[in-house]
This record gives sequence, structure tokens and C-alpha cells, in this order.
Amino acid sequence: MINDILFTLLLNSLVILGVYHSADYTETNGEIAEDSKGVLWWVRYYSIHYLGYFASKPIITCTACMASIWGTLYFPLMILQGYELNTMTALTYFIYVPALSTINRIIQTQWLL
Repeated sequence: MINDILFTLLLNSLVILGVYHSADYTETNGEIAEDSKGVLWWVRYYSIHYLGYFASKPIITCTACMASIWGTLYFPLMILQGYELNTMTALTYFIYVPALSTINRIIQTQWLL
């Protein structure tokens, strides 16, 4: 199970970083540069404009914060893969999300993403 969790941490981190960068765009004087838009630019744009920057952090604007939502999506997938929902699985959640957040922060700060 530990190998599955480590592999999933890495995979989940790469997914979060991919989503984060695919939602990137450059805004200058309220105008979005067409050549700077990622595939999911509109998710970040509408999230910031309708929810505010702080509330958008766990959705799309902060890789470490995104672990709280995107990491939580892992657990229903774990149950679907055949893991039973028990105390150990629940405890793993409380380790998994902070570990994922830390990995995302390290990757982002060390490689200046």
C-alpha cells in the first residue's frame, strides 16, 4: 500500500502542477494577452473574478493549497480501486494531503514554476 501511496503522491502532484500551468495567462491593464492563454485559462479567470483570489487558491491559483481539493479527489478513486474504507485509510488521508501540499510547494519553489 505504501508504494501505491507514494506513486499516487507523485502522480497527483504532477496533475496539480499541470492543471495549475494550463490555467495560466498574462493580464496587463485588464487585458488578457491571447498568446498567453493556457487551455484552462478561463477557470482561473472566472475563479478569481467571481470567488476572489483567496477563495480561488484551493481551486486553481496555489499549488500547495490545491492539494486540499485535488488530493481529496484521490480517496474516492482509492475506494473504487478496491481499498476498503477503514481507520487506516482515514488516517492516510490526514497524512496524504499535507504531504502532497509539501511536495507541491517544494517543486514550485525549487524549480521556480
